[in-house]
Amino acid sequence: MREYLRLHGQLKESEVLDISIQLAEVLNYLHHHNPAILHRDFTPDNLIYSSDGKVTVIDFGAANVYNTGKTATLIGKQSYMPPEQLRGQPRPASDIYSLGATLSYLLVGKDLASMGKLPSFAGCAVSGDLVDLLQDCTTFDWENRPNAETLLQRLKGLQTRPANRAAAKLVQ
Repeated sequence: MREYLRLHGQLKESEVLDISIQLAEVLNYLHHHNPAILHRDFTPDNLIYSSDGKVTVIDFGAANVYNTGKTATLIGKQSYMPPEQLRGQPRPASDIYSLGATLSYLLVGKDLASMGKLPSFAGCAVSGDLVDLLQDCTTFDWENRPNAETLLQRLKGLQTRPANRAAAKLVQ
């Protein structure tokens, strides 16, 4: 995905929504296992974007089952790793953070400069509703992030919203 953006530039909101739904479905599937499966390295570098708009998640070498209360090996890329993962305590919400950081990258073409701080969307044709969702995904406190199922529902709602309402809330 990173190479695709290097060659073609940042993506439109409609493209990012299509991709985000596919990725949220993957996380929803992984997180609904018992115990949940955590990818732990969900970044643009681990996504393959095909010409038909399909996204494939790769590099499950860091994936692990979620063990409550156990410290895990530190794995991931700094701009996409939430604070709990830096402390060796990844959880399903950690993958949600990484997804939010990845979607932000697809829209602006820049990695997060600091933890939980989205880049400026000024000049991007992105709705305030999507920016709000990305802020929810990348919030510092994992307890305040949506789970994969809620995220998927919210993304589908954004994808089907009336075009005139979305245009009225574009970030300038």
